[in-house]
Amino acid sequence: QTQGNAYSFNGTNTYAKLGEMLKDVKTIEFWIKPNSSINVSSDIQPVLVRDIDGMAFIGYEEFALFFDGSQGVNPGKLTFRVGDGTQNATIYSDRNTWNADQWYHVAAVVDPVEGMMLFIDGKKQTSTHEYSEATGNSTRKTTIGCWGDLYIRFFEGKIDDIRFSSEA
Repeated sequence: QTQGNAYSFNGTNTYAKLGEMLKDVKTIEFWIKPNSSINVSSDIQPVLVRDIDGMAFIGYEEFALFFDGSQGVNPGKLTFRVGDGTQNATIYSDRNTWNADQWYHVAAVVDPVEGMMLFIDGKKQTSTHEYSEATGNSTRKTTIGCWGDLYIRFFEGKIDDIRFSSEA
């Protein structure tokens, strides 16, 4: 569902499927506006996910951008995870509180030399990782607003101007 030019997600059952795509992605950019504040006591909220194994206990996502929930390693932080089926590399935003009805710009980058980086409103975040592989081929669906093609865990808010690039 869209409102203006932004996709609107209700946190219960709305999501968008991008299908089988996104090979060799090195940069993912978007604007995001939560409907309610996200903080250390919030539930996990996926933004963009393509999952390999259905989030098994030792889950390996091909890539995931999500707000970590209160039971997670870094509650309230925007998490960027990339994996190749055998390991995950994960970085986090500096902030763990996100205001309701405020737009934030996010850029998640996998650079072949510098590795993984996350930028929030143009500011490079402290957490980085040396992982430098772009996304691969997959038959799994990429989704916006829910956890991959499992269609569980939903984002509540708006997401706009999503861009994928093969350049870091």
